[in-house]
Amino acid sequence: MLSELKPGDEITTIGGLHAVVSEIDTEKALVTLDCDGVYLDFSRNAIARVTKKAESKPTAVAEEEKAPETEETTESESK
Repeated sequence: MLSELKPGDEITTIGGLHAVVSEIDTEKALVTLDCDGVYLDFSRNAIARVTKKAESKPTAVAEEEKAPETEETTESESK
């Protein structure tokens, strides 16, 4: 569970604090939590559970965001 933790995940600490993961420092084993605009550093071991995983963008959406070919490009290629 903790190895799969990533920014955007909603968590609950062992003390009952509900927050969103903002940053993860793997070297120091610290997690910065966003508690309604208040940022707090906790040990990764203080996380009791992940209540909601961060949403990841589907690959298809990333492909749609690419700039479409312009008419100028297609016209100049056909000449």
